[in-house]
Amino acid sequence: MRLEVEHKFVGPRASIFALENSPKPQSFISGDGNGLVCHWSLDDLEQAVALASFDAQIFSLRLCWDDILAIGTMRGQLFFYDFSNKSLLKTAHQLKGAVFDIQIWGEELLIATESGELVYLDRELQLKKRVLRSRKSLRCIEVVNDDLAYVGASDHKIYALNKSGTERPALDLHQNSVFALATFESQLWSAGRDAQIGISELHTGARIDLIAAHMYTVNDLVLIPKSEFVVSAGRDKAIKVWSARERKLQQVVHPDKGVGHLHSVNCLLPFSEGKFLISGSDDRSMILWSVNA
Repeated sequence: MRLEVEHKFVGPRASIFALENSPKPQSFISGDGNGLVCHWSLDDLEQAVALASFDAQIFSLRLCWDDILAIGTMRGQLFFYDFSNKSLLKTAHQLKGAVFDIQIWGEELLIATESGELVYLDRELQLKKRVLRSRKSLRCIEVVNDDLAYVGASDHKIYALNKSGTERPALDLHQNSVFALATFESQLWSAGRDAQIGISELHTGARIDLIAAHMYTVNDLVLIPKSEFVVSAGRDKAIKVWSARERKLQQVVHPDKGVGHLHSVNCLLPFSEGKFLISGSDDRSMILWSVNA
């Protein structure tokens, strides 16, 4: 698999920290360092529509039930945008510390916070419970199925969440904060500030491999849908394609090679059922990549 540039979006005026799919076809959503949430369409590559603006950096976005977009900020605010009414809902939450990740887990919304609290909301977006998982930040969430999810933290650990109540020991592969998680078949991929990619057995937590992946922090890690490839994004400006089955590097995209972002690559979004990949960067741009076999 190889990535090739289709288009570079240069409209944003701040770093891009979050990307999410839109309920509208061939469209996606960005959140940036100026607190702006924008809607982009492949039908009009040059013109974005501002959905909302806040007084804090946007760190996380998640499309929830009924076309509601959850928006998490650096200041711990959690807002909700209703695509049906094209407006913000009155429902909002003030959490402890930055909102680093938001994921749907069955009938619940999970929120990873800077305080180390994992916050649970119900389908009505009301607070259900708060659970202190770590004394340091919770940075990322990977939902495996309706019973199992993992949470990566700044205490270097990966915590298993199990609705059946079975206790599992935390995974301890990394030497620093865990910023990203992804799953491929029976493997859990993890990455973060130590610049390494860890691979564990999904259900037992047994270590499979530890790969020196980037020069600096790995900010994001995604599986391309309907494929056997994982893509990583780093502070070293690189985007790397990995064969998940063979655990081997397939492609490196870097500005030194004449293509890619000029600064840290912060986030990745598989798009249009894996036909494309979108990347967001500190260079205030996003790139639409075609995914080619």
